[in-house]
Amino acid sequence: MEWNELKKTITSIDENEKKIIEFTADIVDSLIDRRKELNWSQKVLAEKVGMKQSAISRFEGGANIPKLDTIFKIAVALGLKPVFVPDEENNQKD
Repeated sequence: MEWNELKKTITSIDENEKKIIEFTADIVDSLIDRRKELNWSQKVLAEKVGMKQSAISRFEGGANIPKLDTIFKIAVALGLKPVFVPDEENNQKD
């Protein structure tokens, strides 16, 4: 199941867990978009990151929730850096 499909199927879990999955899906989507923007195949990205192409495929396909260090390794290879911005929809001021 791909990440966008996964986001649509989330119904019976805690709201915070749902947000985490949605957030992860958005990050993965951004990384996929960047890879495609660079015209890199999954194999090229895998070589640059030091992973197998099959691992990139699983990462992009939503087979598992990636670890933070994996996200960062891929982001660095793609020339990206993480940026956190306030979530206006869910802006909690406690």
